[in-house]
Amino acid sequence: MKNIILLLLMFLSFSIFSQEKDAEYYYNVVDSLWKLSDEDYDERLVLENLNEVIRLDSTNAKYFYARAESLREMFLLKQSNRDLDKALMIDSTSASLAAEAHHMKTYNFQDLEMYSLTIPEINKAIKLDP
Repeated sequence: MKNIILLLLMFLSFSIFSQEKDAEYYYNVVDSLWKLSDEDYDERLVLENLNEVIRLDSTNAKYFYARAESLREMFLLKQSNRDLDKALMIDSTSASLAAEAHHMKTYNFQDLEMYSLTIPEINKAIKLDP
């Protein structure tokens, strides 16, 4: 099953080079990769596509948030926080995205044992989305 999926992804990558794709196309690829079973899931491939999404459109906060999620899954917490900061710079008022970004930063700080930074982050999340 995994070989079939890898062949399918390889075929898709060849077709990608033959056509100009936009950021939303790659984001949809990421969305489909997130739906794969654990045994077929490839975090590296997700991250490569998210990097391409951001290369094509670095003005959309949801793309940075998505990459921050992926980096968190890989336990790259400082990089995840950097992407969350970028997402918040782009959109700091959207109740859902900004609140989720602050919430994720809280978990990142906890895992980094930077406990003094967790309460200010969770308070920001609560203020945006009680």
